[in-house]
Amino acid sequence: ILVEIMGKNAFISYDVNTKTYHIHNIFTNFLQEIMEKKDANYKKNLYEKAGHWYMKTGEYLASMYYFHAAGDFESLLQVVELDKANSFGNEQKELLIKYFEECPEENKQHHPVALLIYALCLMTFNEMELLEKVCGEFVMLMQSSSLHPDRINSLMGEFELLLSFTSYNDIIGMSEHIKKACALLKEPSVFMDTRGSWTFGSPSVLYMFYRESGKLEKEVQEIKEAMPYYYQLTNGHGMGAEYVMEAEEYFNKGDFENTEIAVYKALYRASSGLQPNIVICALFLQVRLTLIKGDYAHALHLFKKMYEEVEQNKVYELIHTIEMCAGFMNACLQQKGKIPEWLAEGDFNSNRLLFPARAFSNIIYGRVLLIKGEYLKLLGIAEQFIGIASVFSNLLASIYTTIYIAAANERIYREGEAIQAMKEALDIAMPDKVYIPFVENCDYIKPLLEKLYSQGIYRKDITRILEMYKLYQKSMEQIRREHFKEDKPKLSEREMEIARLAAEGFSNKRIGEKQFISQNTVKTQLKSVFEKLGINSRSLLKQYFIEKY
Repeated sequence: ILVEIMGKNAFISYDVNTKTYHIHNIFTNFLQEIMEKKDANYKKNLYEKAGHWYMKTGEYLASMYYFHAAGDFESLLQVVELDKANSFGNEQKELLIKYFEECPEENKQHHPVALLIYALCLMTFNEMELLEKVCGEFVMLMQSSSLHPDRINSLMGEFELLLSFTSYNDIIGMSEHIKKACALLKEPSVFMDTRGSWTFGSPSVLYMFYRESGKLEKEVQEIKEAMPYYYQLTNGHGMGAEYVMEAEEYFNKGDFENTEIAVYKALYRASSGLQPNIVICALFLQVRLTLIKGDYAHALHLFKKMYEEVEQNKVYELIHTIEMCAGFMNACLQQKGKIPEWLAEGDFNSNRLLFPARAFSNIIYGRVLLIKGEYLKLLGIAEQFIGIASVFSNLLASIYTTIYIAAANERIYREGEAIQAMKEALDIAMPDKVYIPFVENCDYIKPLLEKLYSQGIYRKDITRILEMYKLYQKSMEQIRREHFKEDKPKLSEREMEIARLAAEGFSNKRIGEKQFISQNTVKTQLKSVFEKLGINSRSLLKQYFIEKY
């Protein structure tokens, strides 16, 4: 029939490559008008045919849409079990919730695995109240079930694995549920999509599981003990993650040799276990190591390997993870024009970024706001950053945000607030010797660290941070000089004169007297000078004139 229609008009065409028929909009509208006149049974039949066709071709979102339109929830839940919610990102959250809210209890009883898949999705969406409700539904379902006891035990094992995610990111709490699941399950889990991202899209494992100040070393040991049980249940999902976290612990402490050893352990296990997400996490840590060495060309090579990993494994959702890696690197290099737009603008709702990775994106966005000089905006939304980081106790994100608060306050001359925030960040990080967040942001916070050092606060740790920053700063400057064209705005004649006087050590009051302007005008002019030159202190201003002239 289709061949005959195509021979008689141009409303239908056939794509040989995709083996798909395409209908012209005019003809589509005509058919829809006819469709509206058909009775309910006719429409239901057609929707069910569409649902089964899309299910057969693996287009699960479309399949669920048509089964829902037909009121066929039995088939809809079958598709959920096939898809394992791999097709659902933030943009489909409301749709998924709608399907399950409207689904009759009888259908849910026939598909307990679909209920578990839905519950895991709710966790990634941060819909905790609804998650608790669904977990309660599942327990009641099992209590009233007429299934064979072995099948109920197996499903309760799956449920224990789900509960391990409700304890995220408490490694001990998760481990207890995982061990219970191991005792109940005689084979690997069926409700989890082990092709999915183990880190929910985050490029850092330490970010995910570092939750308590002073306990980082213990947390690394705990994850190394817990992961073998998890691998047993999931066919090695996330293989190598524990070694990425160990490598990141070494890295943040400035132990770069042990970082490299541990990251190679992670890469070997992740590659052999076909875990592209963990491979990308390990490669991202190698990127950060290469930046410290000033080897930007090798960093670009590592990014090429990330994209190859995505292409080889067809895991295109990890493109967002790679973009976060690129955004982080370019933010460190102060190359705001090279940061992916959704990160640079803080647009985190229009992509597939899952909630557990959200606080990491704020680490990047906060640094971007500093680079842009949007200090007031940063201070205005910092509380929101802290709130998001506290949902799963992402301590690393809290450290970065507190550093940004200190830097922003310093830039608007609120020295008291800046010093207080800087001390708070050190209080959180120094029990674990987490130095790198301070090193990476020393271009904004060096004067604050020096001030605290002069007050006798964390002297040994600050000395170590500043020593590491000398190497880091030298590498960053080398990369910018060799790979990025300097295009800094020129100073006006007045700005140049004020900058010279400040570099020579004159106070704002004395500069004002010499230039016949107020101290506030001097402050404003110096702020403009610092922003144009990309520096943040008079000592760096002095260094600028020494190097330039």
